[in-house]
Amino acid sequence: MYILGGIDDQVLALVWSRLNSGGIALVSSYSVYRELFSFLINPITSNEPITWFFVSTLSRLLGIGFFNYYNIFVLCLNFIVAFLILRRSRFCFPLAMIFTFSGYLWSHLGIHISLIHTWLVLLGYYLFWKYSDRSIKHAFLLGLFLWFSAAVSNYIGFVNILLFFTYNIGYLLALVLVKWDLKKSKIIIRNVFVTSLTAASIFLLTYLPFVIANYNRTDVGVSNPKDLTRPVEDFVTFSARPWYFFTPSYKNPVYSRFASNLVDKFSTTEYFLLDDYFHGEHAQLFFGYSFMLISLISILLTYRKGGTEERFWTVLSVINALIILFLMLPPFFTVSGIKFFTPGYLLYKVFPMFRVTSRLVIALQVIMIFFIAKFSWLSKQQTLSKKINWAIYFVLWLALLETYIPIKIIKEPDIHPIYMEIASDTDIESIIAVYPYNKTKEALYELPVYNRKLINPPSYVTGIFDSSIFTNNLHTFEGRLEARNLGVDYIVVFPFGDSGESCESFGESSTIVELIRKRTDACIYKILK
Repeated sequence: MYILGGIDDQVLALVWSRLNSGGIALVSSYSVYRELFSFLINPITSNEPITWFFVSTLSRLLGIGFFNYYNIFVLCLNFIVAFLILRRSRFCFPLAMIFTFSGYLWSHLGIHISLIHTWLVLLGYYLFWKYSDRSIKHAFLLGLFLWFSAAVSNYIGFVNILLFFTYNIGYLLALVLVKWDLKKSKIIIRNVFVTSLTAASIFLLTYLPFVIANYNRTDVGVSNPKDLTRPVEDFVTFSARPWYFFTPSYKNPVYSRFASNLVDKFSTTEYFLLDDYFHGEHAQLFFGYSFMLISLISILLTYRKGGTEERFWTVLSVINALIILFLMLPPFFTVSGIKFFTPGYLLYKVFPMFRVTSRLVIALQVIMIFFIAKFSWLSKQQTLSKKINWAIYFVLWLALLETYIPIKIIKEPDIHPIYMEIASDTDIESIIAVYPYNKTKEALYELPVYNRKLINPPSYVTGIFDSSIFTNNLHTFEGRLEARNLGVDYIVVFPFGDSGESCESFGESSTIVELIRKRTDACIYKILK
């Protein structure tokens, strides 16, 4: 069996699919696991109840192979929805492919289970276009859709909520700038109010279990997924920069060398908005030079050659794109030590839980794809020569190659013998720790093998405990003393340090730990009580 995306942020779901009945009982009883797996144990009280209900149920039935089926299914769903919405455009097929296999998709496929439902963003924009100026009934249904998209994926729901308000602001401004219509303006404002009230009411009712679970819990907590506030530094790190839209992925086979040199130049500037390129999130910002060229040509030609209606949709689309772009910016930037705030700061204050604003790029791409397919002069012309038509097709297909990012695919790893020894040679109630920290994700993945209480799973944080800090301190006397006080019975140690120091050196001259098992690449230490 192969695992798409490797063992990464989806590790909890991978573990859940492999647990036996004893493992399920352990996960439900041990406070650390109970908090970590809460969204799978009781998905209805999670923040994404629709996605986690199906993942929790089907992964238990189908095993770890479910995730490959899931990713293929969502990819097909993304393409089918795009094809159906864009089908009247002469460029339907390449645009649907660009949407389906975007840089955003390659960045999250296999890793972030709920983020790949991009079909909801395109469908949302289509529904806003189709029904925002219709009846109150349609406004109510739009509110229901906003709730549904958030129940599938919080980030996708967040994108759709922003896109909903962005679309209607753009619509009102375009009415003012291009074709004033007081009656339609009143309908838009009324429907925005109805949709907002509907969505807010349903959110309150359906997310009440999550709010209660989050705020009234008395046991330990975890930094992900229920941490509702993030520091402003996270918003700075994971926001978009204008120059990153022109920076290809250094993993792309076409631009590898060029992109690597570009990122290296950024890193030498020592300016905080240039030297922190994070490939996992910033690579998705690149649309491809060819797609950007076609988008620019489409906007200019449509505004220049189109009538009032075409200019209206051009202005609306440009306003929509600019609003989203400004919201993706860092909360602030500095010039000569003076701090200037951007619209991105508004998201930090209003939506502090959504720190990765670069993910709004999917909304930006949807706006441009929708414009090219539905409104652009190029798409509507029936008299384009075959050469021009084929040239446009070629440029659009080229965008697929430009934005391709190879994803990590690994074979299901063999069980490390050290975990089999933990399973056979330790008491079932034992608490273990793993050192160094970069091995904790692997240790969590192997939970179905050893079925013991792991005290330091990755990204685990409470008010008084941080897994990363605790693990990094285990090589010190104070750290081992803390482990003993917390009830830890065994420490599994792998080679550590920059030079890969032997696990045997971990316990040298220590009066707190005792080496009881030794392998070439791992050791088990018992903590002396």
